[in-house]
Amino acid sequence: QGLEFLGYRYDIFDCIQEDSLPEMSRILAYVKGLLLGGYYVYIILDEFYLSQKGSFQTVHFFHDSLIYGFNEEKSLFYAITYGGKSELLQKVSYSFADCKAAYEPVRNEGKVRNRFVPFKIRSNANRHFSYQNYVNGLDSYFNSRSQNRFSTDIELGTILPPFGFNSYRLLENYWNLQSELDFNAF
Repeated sequence: QGLEFLGYRYDIFDCIQEDSLPEMSRILAYVKGLLLGGYYVYIILDEFYLSQKGSFQTVHFFHDSLIYGFNEEKSLFYAITYGGKSELLQKVSYSFADCKAAYEPVRNEGKVRNRFVPFKIRSNANRHFSYQNYVNGLDSYFNSRSQNRFSTDIELGTILPPFGFNSYRLLENYWNLQSELDFNAF
């Protein structure tokens, strides 16, 4: 079984499919156990509670991080995330307490899909680069086929997904007063 999220399937990974999000009382121990077992943890956190993030204590913003390690003595998780306080992908460290606080609102939201995905690289994985998969991924993104969160509206033909080349079309229609646009979709 491969890792499937954000519209893509990655067959070089083994992942643990969660039917529900881990309980608050055991989240820290659970993540540490997964890391010790060779897993990485893709997790959505509320950046309001993470001092390394630009939205710290200003706005509630759910965003992903990849937790790859921890330091028990310093009570820190090590993660990779986009945008710390810059606009680049970077390494950060979250205190256990901050990470737990940032996880609670996500857990309370009640959504499960792609919120907490433990995974590791298969030992027998075919890791050869595929130019065709790369080109297909670019084509999918540029032509707005890679995002599934608007799939019902897209299937009904009521909206264009706000990704890839459609971004320009949507903005142009908005500026020409031909349509409404929800900027939160970007």
